[in-house]
Amino acid sequence: MGNTKFVEKESFKIVGMSVKTTMKNNKIPNLWNEFMPRVEEIRDFCVPIVAIGLCPYEGVDYEDYNDETEFEYIAGIMVNEISEIPEGMISREIQTNKYAVFTHKGKLDNLGDSYQKAMIWLKENGKTLVNEDEFELYDERFKFGEDDSEMDIYFPIK
Repeated sequence: MGNTKFVEKESFKIVGMSVKTTMKNNKIPNLWNEFMPRVEEIRDFCVPIVAIGLCPYEGVDYEDYNDETEFEYIAGIMVNEISEIPEGMISREIQTNKYAVFTHKGKLDNLGDSYQKAMIWLKENGKTLVNEDEFELYDERFKFGEDDSEMDIYFPIK
């Protein structure tokens, strides 16, 4: 993947909603549909608004990962400080880390393909994932359902 970059991202905080899911029984789109109308309840959010799709590391073995592997996913937005957490939401702080960043272009229908290509690229290029949170970053380049949409996937690496 020619659009790979490596960055060190400073720690940041999010407030959002969480779901346990599998790729076979994907509840992530429903989670975003529940979360987005409630964004205005969150105080002290960062401007411009940056949404984060977070997969917390909780013993997920990427080597044995398949469509039936259960994982947690958090739909959230970045906040300056975690103050009041609205009912039914959670907060999380993501630590400073080094990441391999892959840009997904286009609609989300083929996001899984971008993940697969990224995992192959990481393996072929000798990059080892570390046991930290992986996340998707949705900024002003993201346009839901549009062919010219872009978002970034951050994989924690050594």
